[in-house]
Amino acid sequence: MSPEALETSAERLSRPSEPKESLFEPLLATWANLRPVSTELWSNRDNSIQYNSPVLNNELIFGLSARDALFCINEKDGTTAWTSPITGKRGFGSIVSAGSVLFLLTPAGNLVAFEPSGKEFKQLASYKVADGDTTAYPVLAGNQIFVKDKDSVTLWTAD
Repeated sequence: MSPEALETSAERLSRPSEPKESLFEPLLATWANLRPVSTELWSNRDNSIQYNSPVLNNELIFGLSARDALFCINEKDGTTAWTSPITGKRGFGSIVSAGSVLFLLTPAGNLVAFEPSGKEFKQLASYKVADGDTTAYPVLAGNQIFVKDKDSVTLWTAD
């Protein structure tokens, strides 16, 4: 490299860089001029969710409340269809959908299979799958269920 090229490169490195327009600047400017387009359709204060995400199944929302209750809410109007107490820790736990069956993993390591019904809580089966606390979602893969507790990951199979 020639001495002149090195000098030019050194000048560029020592100069503060000029602000460049971000790729997102036009998008951000557009968003800043938009008015909110969302409208609250309903609110259900009886079943607040704290440490989990609800599951939507056939226009029904299933979740765990901060009051340690499994609940079902109608997606259309937000009314509570039913609640059922669980042994929990202030809303910790998780629910996953397997289509015609939902699985609830409690913080105490119990995996509960239940029917996704808007009429009542109908438990299909319950299994003790961990000795310690479980705070991660179970992973369903075909007939396999992976469960993580505080010390390990365990693979269970359903026949």
